[in-house]
Amino acid sequence: MSDALLLLSPGPYKLDLQLTQPDNPSSTVGMSGAIVDTALLTVGTGPFSNALSVPGVVSRSIGDQLDIIQSANASSQLAAGQLWGTAKLTEDSSEFGNVTRGNTFDVAPGTAVSAVLPSGQNSVASFPSDTAISQPRMRFLSEETALRVAPQTQNNMTIVTDSRPNSLLRSVGGSSAAVDQLKEIIVATQGRPYQTSDDAWVQAQLDSINRGQTTVLQVRQSLAQWSAEHGEYDSTYSGVHGRPPSDADRQYAATMIGNGWSLQDYRSNEAYSDDVGRTIRALYRDVGNVTANDGQINSWKAGLTTNTTYAEMRATIANNEGAAALDDLAHSALSRSFTSEELSAYKAQLVDGKSLDDIEAFIRRSIFSDPSLYGPNLAINTQGVINGQVQYNGYPSSLNGDTSPDWGVIQWKGQSALDPAAGTSSQVWDKNFGNSVGHWTQGSATSSAGKTEYNVFRDPKDGHYVYQMAAQGGNLLDVQLATLGSVDHRYSFDHQITASLDQGISDYQGYSGAYQAGVNFTINYHSDNLNFGIFLQFESIDYTGRPGSYSSLQPGFSGSIFNISGSQAAYINPLLKQNDGVMYHTEININQGLMSVIGALVAKRPEYAAELQDMSNWYLNSVYIGVETIGSGRTSDVTGKYNVKDPIVTYNQDKKVSYTDKSRDAAIVTMTPIPKA
Repeated sequence: MSDALLLLSPGPYKLDLQLTQPDNPSSTVGMSGAIVDTALLTVGTGPFSNALSVPGVVSRSIGDQLDIIQSANASSQLAAGQLWGTAKLTEDSSEFGNVTRGNTFDVAPGTAVSAVLPSGQNSVASFPSDTAISQPRMRFLSEETALRVAPQTQNNMTIVTDSRPNSLLRSVGGSSAAVDQLKEIIVATQGRPYQTSDDAWVQAQLDSINRGQTTVLQVRQSLAQWSAEHGEYDSTYSGVHGRPPSDADRQYAATMIGNGWSLQDYRSNEAYSDDVGRTIRALYRDVGNVTANDGQINSWKAGLTTNTTYAEMRATIANNEGAAALDDLAHSALSRSFTSEELSAYKAQLVDGKSLDDIEAFIRRSIFSDPSLYGPNLAINTQGVINGQVQYNGYPSSLNGDTSPDWGVIQWKGQSALDPAAGTSSQVWDKNFGNSVGHWTQGSATSSAGKTEYNVFRDPKDGHYVYQMAAQGGNLLDVQLATLGSVDHRYSFDHQITASLDQGISDYQGYSGAYQAGVNFTINYHSDNLNFGIFLQFESIDYTGRPGSYSSLQPGFSGSIFNISGSQAAYINPLLKQNDGVMYHTEININQGLMSVIGALVAKRPEYAAELQDMSNWYLNSVYIGVETIGSGRTSDVTGKYNVKDPIVTYNQDKKVSYTDKSRDAAIVTMTPIPKA
């Protein structure tokens, strides 16, 4: 057995097979003269004439197992020693005789195999099929491959190494199986159709392969690596796992896809991973408060291999297991069932990413129910007060829906009280919310030109109730949403108390008189030495454009009024047209607002500083949200429609607050515009 060097070069050319002994150049064996169009050999089932069966000038490849013609060893006339030669192949196989391929020979990545004929066989044509069975099937992965035969013998075969798998050659006439494979690499590794804009890339890779600078496998690996580094696989990973990939996840995708997986193979393997199973189980726990069974897990995994999304999964769980868990929560936390509006809202929160624990914490922290969910029927006042208590009609409004247990409607100084039964007698239309579900209007008791309006709408975006209040003229003419009763002594300000709501102004007009709207709180103080209540205002809208500072400090402090304004308090300027009809999500840190008041009180009565600065002595009592006007008696008096939705006040028992937390810089009122649908 002798060493040999075989060189497989791209066509077109004639077939030449020649082995030469370097120290005796005249000693050669081989064959020559076959007409060659391409040097591509493919897997087949018969002799080479069948393996190279594609008509014309282009041969095709089936898989990556490629056959190479069996090269003859030197006959007895060639002594042992180093040989070299060339093998050039053709699709015209009539010259090959009855040569049969050898058995499958698996090799490690980056290697190829060359077979040498047994001694005594001096040409391909004379190589009988019965002796060829023991020869290995050849595996090439480039169109130009140098094969150095190592000086070792194994079952009359010689093993050689090569760094390139999958040989595909450019064909005559510009068409090529190599081009097809490069196109397929794009489809497989990037999961998209081939585009004409890819032509330049394919040609560049083909040229590089033909020059022996790279291989098809290396091209695939390089494209997969580039795709991973540029986030091409991120959406596939996050779609299957429900979270962004790490750098290690990206590298894993690059490796597996580069070595042969298609993008769909990668998605399927990820979908059936243990990690995805854990994610699905966690989702069932967080959204449905149940343990998923194996059937549910496997069903969702199968869906994730195609186009099922975690959003669809969350929605399905929220509307089934989640709905049942929410009903249990309502009875546990509130001793009642949710209204249909509340249930829909909380299921929507589960779909949007909140967990049942999040919703339970929110419900248990909420001091009052949300009238935009638990409504739209509210108690309506009679304009009477007995022993300092607002008087309400014995029955609420009669709109379709539920009745809020915590909120009412107050009108002061109206020509007459609003009639709870009058809300359905007529409708009004709003450019943002459509037709009203409830409408009331009333004149002023102090001015023939004054009037109030109270309307209820359903927001077309989410079905929540929107409460619209308007006033014009009069003398302190107002319409407000107000909490019913008192919660004094229950919620102290040594814990965080926060108010939130969506609010906005629409159809603002006029230039005489005054107009203000916002959120106000009555807060009580109780200690051994002092007991009093104050009125804390957070003015959101002022007819001047910007709310001003205001305080009215009473002797003994009781009845004192403080308006929080300045750089720490955001507001809505009604004079700007861009604010017309825009809702702003508003957050109010009531504790910080109260601390500003405490500073003013301590300045007046420093001997009570320690008591007044003890936040546990201060208690929330009630909430008022509405509009108030003072008019000139003219039709030019300012007016506007103040829109309020989802007013919430929460008490966080887990967050302690002390007066030392007072800040001159931290925001007290923040506002974020809500995009219109």
